[in-house]
Amino acid sequence: ARDIRNQLCDALEKVSEAPLRDGAAGAGGRGRDRDRESSRPTKASEKATLQAMCAGFYMQSARMCSAGGGWLIVGENVLVKCEASSVLADSCSEWVVYTDLVGSTVAHCMMRTVSAVEHEWLRPHLPKLNEVDMKRLVGEESLTRRKVVEEEDPQKQAEQKEVKVSSAKDRFLARKQQQQAAGGKK
Repeated sequence: ARDIRNQLCDALEKVSEAPLRDGAAGAGGRGRDRDRESSRPTKASEKATLQAMCAGFYMQSARMCSAGGGWLIVGENVLVKCEASSVLADSCSEWVVYTDLVGSTVAHCMMRTVSAVEHEWLRPHLPKLNEVDMKRLVGEESLTRRKVVEEEDPQKQAEQKEVKVSSAKDRFLARKQQQQAAGGKK
């Protein structure tokens, strides 16, 4: 494990050109404790990680329900809870992001891999939810397109239908003539 760690440190030092080791790793095992302490995330790195998660998982965010007892998924208003084994299961965090939902029905959904976040970190990303057309993403025809088709002149629709029918009839007759001509040659 130390060899792998050393190889990773060497690779990172080459890329970042900054020393990652203090050289005291061999002195009575105390270097390992220093390495372990230095590998703990700082408040700044923890904050940066959570902000990055907000940017990536803003569509999977939820806010605390005012009545308590769970969180409402942003954009869907579905009440969800944390898994019982989650650290945030008994938390009162106002905003959270999660990686996925588990459960057999909408009424029994639970969030998995939940992180408490600040609303300020989510705020710039939440307007993007209004721009997403979920029906279009899943392949359903949008209402605006359907309305445009319905608003077209019924006479024009009838003419278009007649043109399509006559062209299909012409193709059918052409195929039939080809089959008769091929049958007559034998």
